Amino acid sequence: LRRAMQYLDPSASVPDRVRKAFDTLTEGVVILDQQTRIVLANRAFRQLHPDAGGQINGQPIDKLTWLSAGRQGSPDEPAPWVKTLQSSVTVDAEPLSVPQPEGPATQLLVTTAPIADAKGRSRGCMVTFDYVTAVHRADNNVIPYWVTIQ
Repeated sequence: LRRAMQYLDPSASVPDRVRKAFDTLTEGVVILDQQTRIVLANRAFRQLHPDAGGQINGQPIDKLTWLSAGRQGSPDEPAPWVKTLQSSVTVDAEPLSVPQPEGPATQLLVTTAPIADAKGRSRGCMVTFDYVTAVHRADNNVIPYWVTIQ
């Protein structure tokens, strides 16, 4: 029964002190298992979109439509976490624009890294979401140096 409950709620096996430590991080962090299910998501990730605040542990990350809608590039290209899970490579700073129900989209940079066991076998991946909306807004409001202000 205990094993079944852990399967139904993968976050149940994560100690409370680990969850609290993850919640202190300012960037969004998600730990995925080999099947792209969310094992652990910190507070910063759950605050990226109103729909992220519910029960997302145990769900495949690709089921978060608000997250997949913001991916840039070809729709046929796999998500960065899929690339990492398939080939155990790190994906660094891939842009992501998360549409919001109200207001402008949230701009993020996604980085993924494989998680391996002691024998080097892939067990999942860690995905970080760095908030760069303020940088994008500042860049869009910068007046080029060749424009004279009168």
